[in-house]
Amino acid sequence: MLLDEIGARLAAESIATTAGEWRLHLGMLRDSTALPHTAVAIIETPGAAPVDPVDYGQPGFQVLVRGEPMNTSTGAYTDARQKAEDVRQALHLRGNEALSGTAYAVIRAEQEPFFAGEDANLRPLFIVNFRAIRQST
Repeated sequence: MLLDEIGARLAAESIATTAGEWRLHLGMLRDSTALPHTAVAIIETPGAAPVDPVDYGQPGFQVLVRGEPMNTSTGAYTDARQKAEDVRQALHLRGNEALSGTAYAVIRAEQEPFFAGEDANLRPLFIVNFRAIRQST
């Protein structure tokens, strides 16, 4: 599945893992102080219609990066912004390869990482949206 495949790529690049400093979340990111502050979440978004007749899907996904609270860490904004840029660089124009066995023709960032504000706990949020072209499963 898309989230697992992209998550595996980010883990392989040491950008986010399920047990590291930057925690990887698939599908959603809970706004809880019980969870580590620094997080990278991959969330499915609407894609585009499949490419006919080649049988390629065009799923969309968003990567949300959350940093340390800005009132307790002087580098919270820049650290989260850099992590979002690391995600963009790791995925943008990645293509002609298999991720977890699924053939991807290309993955494209739809824009530069952008600041989406702070959550209720003053943690900075950055977003990068992507579109992929992959062989339909």
